[in-house]
Amino acid sequence: CDMGLECSTTMGAGVCRRTVAAMGMCDLRNNTTVCAMGTTCLGAMPGAATGTCTAPTMEMEPNNTPAMANPNVMTTTVFRGAIMPADDVDCFNVTVPAMASLRVTTLGPGRTCNLGEGGDSVINVYRMGTMTPIATNDDATGGGLCSEVDGTTSGPLNRLAAGTYSVCVESYQGEDPITGYNLTVEVILLPAM
Repeated sequence: CDMGLECSTTMGAGVCRRTVAAMGMCDLRNNTTVCAMGTTCLGAMPGAATGTCTAPTMEMEPNNTPAMANPNVMTTTVFRGAIMPADDVDCFNVTVPAMASLRVTTLGPGRTCNLGEGGDSVINVYRMGTMTPIATNDDATGGGLCSEVDGTTSGPLNRLAAGTYSVCVESYQGEDPITGYNLTVEVILLPAM
């Protein structure tokens, strides 16, 4: 790689990447950038090729149930947290406008599916006031121990009724702590059908 670039093999063959400062433009599609420590690349809309290096919102305990969830967000937000001890649960509230969809993803702090040794996340999404999840995921499509629930094309998170929903992250069967994760909650306004 040229001076000032670093070589990364997170996407298979080595890729020369440059580090981008907080609030700088980053590459979501080709992995040619890495956000400076403590920030993550967040796109303005689904499928965006570029984003902005944004500091995640830190989770705050106690937030172990939907009723105790961290305060509402209304736009796409990245949360940073940890599941420690292993039976911890972290819940976050999101307000969704009518007919919007949700996409919810866990990744390790470095935008890869590395949640720490033994880390295996599970996502549950609840409608406010209910005790049964309307969507759940253990392992994201394509493998790995990260989780993803994508309501952009179909499924229970597609074109939701307006209201508050709780997104909860936990360790698979409470077996192993997760030393760090980023949870991306995307509120997606879809075109009219």
